[in-house]
Amino acid sequence: MNLYDVQLETGSERGWETKDAAEELKSVAESRVFAYSLQRSREKWLNSVFPKFTSKSKKGSKAGSDTSAVLPHDLRFRGICEVQIGPHIFSNTSFQEAVYLTPATDQTSSIPSYVGLTSNAASHSTFEPTTASPALIDQINAAAATNPVLASLLQLASTGQATQDQLQMLSVTIRSLAANPIHSSHYGQSNLAPVATSTSPASKKDADLVVTFAESSQIRFVIPRGIAVCEPVSGTGNDLEFDVVLYVQLHNKENVNTPAGHSQNSSYDKSHMLRMTLRGASESLWNTINHWIGGEDIIKANREILDGLKAKRRRKTYLAYRLPEGSVLDRVRAASSAPYPMKFLKPPASIPRPRRSKKTILSNVSQASLTSYLPSSETQTTTLSRRKRNTAELTENYNAALDLAAAITGAGQTGSSTSNGPAHSSTIPTPNSVVLAGAPPPPSKKQKSRTSRKTANDFQPAATEIKCRSCQATNVPLMLGGRFCRTCVEAGRGTADIPQVPGHGSRASASYTPNIHQRHPDLMQWQISPLATLQIALM
Repeated sequence: MNLYDVQLETGSERGWETKDAAEELKSVAESRVFAYSLQRSREKWLNSVFPKFTSKSKKGSKAGSDTSAVLPHDLRFRGICEVQIGPHIFSNTSFQEAVYLTPATDQTSSIPSYVGLTSNAASHSTFEPTTASPALIDQINAAAATNPVLASLLQLASTGQATQDQLQMLSVTIRSLAANPIHSSHYGQSNLAPVATSTSPASKKDADLVVTFAESSQIRFVIPRGIAVCEPVSGTGNDLEFDVVLYVQLHNKENVNTPAGHSQNSSYDKSHMLRMTLRGASESLWNTINHWIGGEDIIKANREILDGLKAKRRRKTYLAYRLPEGSVLDRVRAASSAPYPMKFLKPPASIPRPRRSKKTILSNVSQASLTSYLPSSETQTTTLSRRKRNTAELTENYNAALDLAAAITGAGQTGSSTSNGPAHSSTIPTPNSVVLAGAPPPPSKKQKSRTSRKTANDFQPAATEIKCRSCQATNVPLMLGGRFCRTCVEAGRGTADIPQVPGHGSRASASYTPNIHQRHPDLMQWQISPLATLQIALM
């Protein structure tokens, strides 16, 4: 027995539990009987009250375990509306019409008679190859216009979907039309009626009204047939939407498959009428319900029977909405506090597989095999000597360039003062060899890896102040490359700062002339002009 299925006592009148109560009763809110009854009744309406039409099969479930085998059918959507059954309101409830089709075995039962007829006709007369004359084409088109079976055979043959039997029947029909040029409608209706394999005719079983609730969309239910009455509450047939009240005879589960020999009165005593209010029903749904019941005449007859059933209906019973302390109260509270059973509209996502631990590739490699890939001591020595040789050559070129620049410009140098002296001992400064005074020690490898992650945007240089170089004035327009203001230029204070070319009378001499005779006496015999100095510097 399920924990949530609690058997509650009922009485003939409201509040019967308060009369002659031996124990103290809890209030209606504390007892939670009202909430429990609403929850359980809604679950039953969504799952077990109506007979099941079909349900979507799940993985691992046996075929036909939930419902019996359903005949071949065609579901036709009729509309969506709001359904009210007692205190429950089911929104977005869809209605469909299940039209049953004739099985394939019933369709082929009449074909052998037609085949025998054509074989007998073929035995009495021999057909020659038929030529497609314009008269024959017109005759076939006229026959296809009046006979849908012939038109279907022609369409299947043109698309290449016809079977061998259908092609043979079509060939015999065309030859018979060519041999007997009579009215095509007479030939088509008399001889081609048994052949109806391309379409599935409707079965003799009446169509069913299928309902699907939005809260249990995986299951379709059938509204049981019986004494049914439908009547519009508001609106007319010309309106787009209107309310409909549908009275349906609902049997108990043990009496659903009642034998046909039982009398109607016995079935009345074991069933009750269900009132369903359809709010916002469409005209298509209204017409479908009328057709499902059987028309206006049957509705009138059922209304008279319904009036007789109302007089025989059972008396109402009432629950005990107030309970004393005990096991029943505890079970009701536990059941009412449980959430509504929810069903997934989509299957749950697959559980992610755990990631496999990556094994170190070098764990299976022996130490001896690794030594073959490492460079030998001879290779390391050769690489080191090559680096030293390149550094020495670069140092010599650098010192020669410094000597030449000093000889041209006359600038002092920290080395020896003669050109014939020994080579300078200074080396090319490298990032690793230059150490500023007061600078912190070089960072370790871990600190380097951390600082390398910083982007270039972290460095923000100081802003340069724009001002005149002479009067130090700011917020003034500058001239001569943005160095002097107009007042200083007009006063002549910006001319001295501009380097002048010597040899021109209108301009001042150069502010700096290299004195190479004092520092290098060997070069006194050379008269080097400024242009020559520039050419030597470029070399």
